[in-house]
Amino acid sequence: MEKTTPTQRAVLAVRRLLATFVSRLRRGFGGVLTLLLHGQLRDLNRQTQRLGAASVESITYVGGELQALDQRLSRIEEELAAVRAALERSGGAPEERAESDRVRQPSS
Repeated sequence: MEKTTPTQRAVLAVRRLLATFVSRLRRGFGGVLTLLLHGQLRDLNRQTQRLGAASVESITYVGGELQALDQRLSRIEEELAAVRAALERSGGAPEERAESDRVRQPSS
């Protein structure tokens, strides 16, 4: 085993000090980043929850509106069916339709 000279010991001591300094600097920088990112993640989590609640609320509202429109359309279809049945019973609509569907021949 070789004996280390005082110069080599000094170089090794400086390397150890630099390694310790860099290690503590990295650890401190990592801690600061963790705090910053944790705050940002907390804000993103709150915003996500707020948007989720808003989307559920809007879906509920749109669903109610669609249901009301569906009911209205069903009533209109029922009324049209009743009008159609009344016209067929009276006999006026089929004859008029038949006359309007005929192609008129040009008079010569």
